[in-house]
Amino acid sequence: MNILSGYKYNPTIGLGGYYVYNDVATGGGVQEGGAPNGAANPDLTWETSEQVDFGIDARFLDNRLSFTLDWYRKMTKDLLVDINPYPEVGVSTITVNSGEILNTGVDIEVGWRDHVGDFKYSINANFSPLKNEVQAVNELLPRYTQGGISGFNQKVKSTFEAGHTIWYFRGFDYLGVYSQSSYGMVGDKEFNAANEGRPIYGGMVPDLNADGSQKVDAEGNALTKWGAVFAPNEDTDMVDLGSGIPKFTYGVTLNLEWKGFDLTVFGTGASGNKIYNLMVSADRPRVNGLNTWWLDSWRKDESGNYTIQGKYPDMNYVAKDWVFFSSSANVFSGSYFKFKQIQLGYTIPQSITKKFMVSNLRLSVSLDDYFTITSYPGADPETSSFDNGASRGWDNGNYPTSKKVVFGLNLTF
Repeated sequence: MNILSGYKYNPTIGLGGYYVYNDVATGGGVQEGGAPNGAANPDLTWETSEQVDFGIDARFLDNRLSFTLDWYRKMTKDLLVDINPYPEVGVSTITVNSGEILNTGVDIEVGWRDHVGDFKYSINANFSPLKNEVQAVNELLPRYTQGGISGFNQKVKSTFEAGHTIWYFRGFDYLGVYSQSSYGMVGDKEFNAANEGRPIYGGMVPDLNADGSQKVDAEGNALTKWGAVFAPNEDTDMVDLGSGIPKFTYGVTLNLEWKGFDLTVFGTGASGNKIYNLMVSADRPRVNGLNTWWLDSWRKDESGNYTIQGKYPDMNYVAKDWVFFSSSANVFSGSYFKFKQIQLGYTIPQSITKKFMVSNLRLSVSLDDYFTITSYPGADPETSSFDNGASRGWDNGNYPTSKKVVFGLNLTF
């Protein structure tokens, strides 16, 4: 995408029905006029990148063992970003050069191939760790956010801030459920049964003296500390909940051959990334969504007592609460390993196929994207993430990768 399209570096004038005025001086009535399309930024420049690579490619033991390593360090400067400036500026968005992003990582691949009589085999594995960090941002706006996906009232925002992974999830820290064993977390001197089953979050709470009075500093300002609260503050209590960028990706390929039979197993995976799930709407609690929270929630019996105690609070407290669904309770691990292909084939001997004027005939059956190992409760961690900028890691109910059974016939005359 060309973010500099539309001449954002020059002040342009827009015409149309929205810009009208009454030409009283000439008696001409309502006239069409023009107005600036937005705030121009004449200081805009292209993004620049500086990258250093160091690689090794080696073969050992008569090429049976292969090893490849590529280390890189890439610094991107003057990143082009559309931000929402302060209201006093008078425009909704403005394009700025903001920030420096550092990516460092290693791509490692190891392979082994050999044979024992008629049995041939090979295995290749790759591993790619990545560290991404925002090094600096525009001093005019040290932290800016985007909603990720429009149309929802979630309070979680994709956030761009120095010292964090690019576009990390900024939301509330869900600590657990208020109960007799946890009431001390919120500063209660005595357990309040009326709050049992409610969610508690990390937040700034009053710092109290031994007698329960408010602590103050030398100037009389009230002191606070990080603790547990029922209602966190959107401005002060939001924290880094992780990022949609994996900390490392990896893959394995296994090939086996024996007397016409061949087997290929290929799998890929990712780890360390987070997915914010939008398969729930606090605005419309009756729509279809994940049953994860309900199955592991606090629930009362017919007598009104909590006989089932789980990881999540009583859903009656949070069904219409965007705070809960904008907390770490709704940010899941996106780690997975998927068997992309398991294929078994057989090549009929040429001594048989030549009788039918066929030089090669191979039959195969393949299971593609059939097995996935993951703890993510959504449909598919591989597709449950937009892979573009601020929307990476947001699951809006994308279709999962289809499981396929493929039968093949390769015929050569």
